[in-house]
Amino acid sequence: MQPIRVAQMMENAGRSLARLARHLLGGSAVGRKVAVMVGKGNNGGGGLVAARHLANAGADIHVMLAAAPDELGTVPSVSMDGRGRALDNIFIERLWRSVKNEDLYLQDYASVPELEDGLGGYFHLYNHVRPHQSLQYRTPAEVHFV
Repeated sequence: MQPIRVAQMMENAGRSLARLARHLLGGSAVGRKVAVMVGKGNNGGGGLVAARHLANAGADIHVMLAAAPDELGTVPSVSMDGRGRALDNIFIERLWRSVKNEDLYLQDYASVPELEDGLGGYFHLYNHVRPHQSLQYRTPAEVHFV
C-alpha cells in the first residue's frame, strides 16, 4: 500500500471543500460570490485548491491570504507542531472556533472588503494583543514571531 502524499491530500481536501460549497450554494456556483480565507499553515493549500475548483465551476472567487504571498511556503513536509498531523487539526479547529465565536457570529459583514478588514483586525488582536492560556498568558507573536 502506497502512502498518500501531502499534495494529494490537499487536492482531495480542496476538491471536497469545493463540492460542499457548491452544495451549500444550492448546487451551482455559477455567478456566486465566494470568499476563501487561506492561511499560511498546512490547511492553506486546501483552500487554494477549493478556490480553483469553485472558479472553474463559475464562481466569482475572492481569495484572502493570511500572509504575503512570498511568506507562503511550499507543500509542508512536517506538521505544525512536529508531533503529528492529528494534532494540527486540533489547533486549526480551536482557532476557527475562536474566529467564529468572537468575530464572525458577532459581526454583520456586508461585503468581502468589510470581512477582510474585520478579520484583519481580529487576527491582529488574536496574535498581538490577547494573551493565551496555552502560551503561559503570552501572545502568539511573543512566542512564535520572534
